[in-house]
Amino acid sequence: MPKGTREVRFSFEESHLTHFGGMWLIERFCNKLRLKKRLQDYVRAPQRRSEYHSSKMILALVYAVIMGLRRINKTDILQYNGAFLEMLGLNRFPDQSTLRRFLKRLTPQSIRQIVRLHDSLRAYLFGLPHQRNSLVSDVDSTVLIIYGRAQGARVGYNPKKPGRRSYHPLLYFEEGFQEFWHGSLRPGNAGASSGAVPFLKVCLAKAPSTIARSRMDSGFYGSRVIGFLDASGCGYVMVAREYRNIKARAQRWRFQSLGNGWQVAEFRDKVHRNLKRSHRFVVVRRPIPQDPEDSAQLTLF
Repeated sequence: MPKGTREVRFSFEESHLTHFGGMWLIERFCNKLRLKKRLQDYVRAPQRRSEYHSSKMILALVYAVIMGLRRINKTDILQYNGAFLEMLGLNRFPDQSTLRRFLKRLTPQSIRQIVRLHDSLRAYLFGLPHQRNSLVSDVDSTVLIIYGRAQGARVGYNPKKPGRRSYHPLLYFEEGFQEFWHGSLRPGNAGASSGAVPFLKVCLAKAPSTIARSRMDSGFYGSRVIGFLDASGCGYVMVAREYRNIKARAQRWRFQSLGNGWQVAEFRDKVHRNLKRSHRFVVVRRPIPQDPEDSAQLTLF
């Protein structure tokens, strides 16, 4: 008879086992930043008698988001995860009702304090691990579908669920590290470029003006946004809308082949009368794909 173990059983029932072990590195990083102390110094959130300080509540929400728990009712699993609590130095994770009450009590002033802390941390980390001499940012809008009657939600452009109330926020991301810099919540019936100029002023103020560049989709294409970016002195790339004069110029221009059927052309034109200078346009065309959904998006000519 062969010797040795004939049967091996695995059990994961102990309280000191967790699949959130990677949070130990996140906790070390937060400690290095002295994030808890910074939250105590920056944020003055209204608080009733509670065993949780506002800094602990914010950290609990941050940890939950990092772990992929996108809904508060999913955080219940952390209350019984002994290894996770010990790893973060918590006696007990706040339950979902406590987290909801905390978020409901947050005032606009407290939210602005959190934003100032975020700006402070970003400025501190921006030049690490080495000084950067370029910055590419993405400015975009998205549709957030709302179920219920949330404040400020309106019926607007909603490709996934037409007729459903939604929000239409503006978002600003730094391309290099995929870092969120700024956002503005708007009702669902707001146009893509509504409030774009004040939004861009706030965004560009967060970055050194000598290296600010941006990239936007066609929803922002218009004389007001283009004029503001020209005056600010920063470079930008923007998807142009398919106006007749732009399409006519693109059709007349000579394309150069790039290989695999792709072709490119460029020209300069002043498509808006109230703009002071002409702008460079780059037109790319490619073979129509076999996928009908992809081919439906190719509508230039």
